[in-house]
Amino acid sequence: MDGISITRQDYRLAGSKGLPVLAFIKGDGTLQREPGTADFIKEISKDGLKYKRFGNLLELLREVRASLLKILKERFAIEPTSDENEIAQQTISATSDFELQTLKRLRWADLDHEIARRLVASAEQKEALDISEDVLLHSLLARGLIWNDPDCRCWN
Repeated sequence: MDGISITRQDYRLAGSKGLPVLAFIKGDGTLQREPGTADFIKEISKDGLKYKRFGNLLELLREVRASLLKILKERFAIEPTSDENEIAQQTISATSDFELQTLKRLRWADLDHEIARRLVASAEQKEALDISEDVLLHSLLARGLIWNDPDCRCWN
């Protein structure tokens, strides 16, 4: 549909039907995004939708749960029981143990660029041969797969 992402299509459909929309954006506002993603974030802001930012899975789980609880309470006067709250907290904690582990990093030079290139090509529906080193770097940065460390580009 006009080259826009499925996420953006879902967002527009939900808005047209008056459905609640929850938006969560990974990373801080300084992260350079791909043009389509940057435009989508602007569209969300222009529409007056408040979005939450998160940095890792644990933060996302907490933000999603808090947002869903708010909608359930405001729209339907439904609140979880203390047992349900406890189970939810235990589930979030158990799910997040892996996310909290420190990951080993590779130097940019040690990264298998061909595998990374195939990953990016698949995500962007392009041919791997069409992904230059600069495009590869930008795409990995935009997806949060490497860190923008001026001293050492590291794979996460």
